[in-house]
Amino acid sequence: MSDIKGINVERKRKERRESIENRELILSTARRLFAENGVRTVSMRQIAREAGIGQGTLYRQYTDKGALCEALLRETIEEFQNTFEIRILASADKALQLVEDLLEHIVHFTDENAEMVSALVEVALTERHHVFYRIPFYAWAREKIMQLLNRGIESGEVQPLDAEYTAYVLLSPLVMNIFIRKDFSSERILQTTRQLLLNGVKVR
Repeated sequence: MSDIKGINVERKRKERRESIENRELILSTARRLFAENGVRTVSMRQIAREAGIGQGTLYRQYTDKGALCEALLRETIEEFQNTFEIRILASADKALQLVEDLLEHIVHFTDENAEMVSALVEVALTERHHVFYRIPFYAWAREKIMQLLNRGIESGEVQPLDAEYTAYVLLSPLVMNIFIRKDFSSERILQTTRQLLLNGVKVR
């Protein structure tokens, strides 16, 4: 009986090890193909073929290209989130300054990673039934903005308003098609966001 249990434990360890190795192989292959060909032109089938694995193995790790892009961006996102969380707790900056800094980071982050973020958004708007704001990074950003607005209301910096809906409004101008089409520069987007939105919620 103990021999069977030992075999099962070893099998599970091997499966976990293979799963980790497959994940790393998939990510490195996808990163290379995206850099060489662009995110839009690379298919999941091509990634599986280049990695030398079956499509079933690929889809067990990542259900769609959006999930794959999310994994590639995760380290960068988590590093910023951790840094910003610490800043919120320790900073003496006013709430609206922190909101502005967060929006500025989102604009530049989205601009720099436009193709991968676009893949995330496309999946969110189709397969996930129009739940763009449930993409983890943007859901986190919305929650932080809402918290900061409430802090500003309590301190008298921000006029009384619906903080939850205002957080949606502040993020709305940053939709992906602006960055993909490159109609407007990051600086232009930020300047207008400050003028129309952030200045509009200040107590005068």
